[in-house]
Amino acid sequence: QLTWSGAGGDDNWSTGANWAGSPPVTGDALIFAGSTRLVNTNDLSLTTNAWLRFDAGGFKLWGNALACGAGFTNSTGTNQIGLDVNWSTTARTFHVAAGSELIIAGNELVNTGDHTNTGGGRIRLTGKHNQPLNPPATILNNIEYVIDGGSFSNAGGVRITSGGSPTGSTLILTNGASMIQSVAAGAIRVGDFA
Repeated sequence: QLTWSGAGGDDNWSTGANWAGSPPVTGDALIFAGSTRLVNTNDLSLTTNAWLRFDAGGFKLWGNALACGAGFTNSTGTNQIGLDVNWSTTARTFHVAAGSELIIAGNELVNTGDHTNTGGGRIRLTGKHNQPLNPPATILNNIEYVIDGGSFSNAGGVRITSGGSPTGSTLILTNGASMIQSVAAGAIRVGDFA
């Protein structure tokens, strides 16, 4: 795993000094911490990354698309992912801590594996979420999920307050947001244990 230091001479991920030595390579887990170069750019072509975690607030990530495996964690503050993210392997979890917010401003493509959102915080979608297959499903458990002017298209269904230990969740559409459930079996379900 690599931790962002922002100590390089620019805002690019390819600058080794921004990662206290070497830039990320395929398979690395990425941690964004500190308060330097909070707005930064993925100028790399990474095939896949293990996961991504924010340990400080104020970050805005831009640039080339990422393909991640295990998910995102937002430990504190408000952070924004403005680059596109392709999810094509395994199920994943977005853990957004209570009192924090993760903004998804790019395009997400989910082709396999359930997309679980949890942690007690808020996920704000201002970009586009596309799950063209059934399954996977989007699961909201102990999260506020706000589609804020963005678009959410899902064939696998949305389960709110779902699972073996369900905790209250909220789904909000605002500012001209759109939500499309494209398959009859992929409905919005509340409080199930599927």
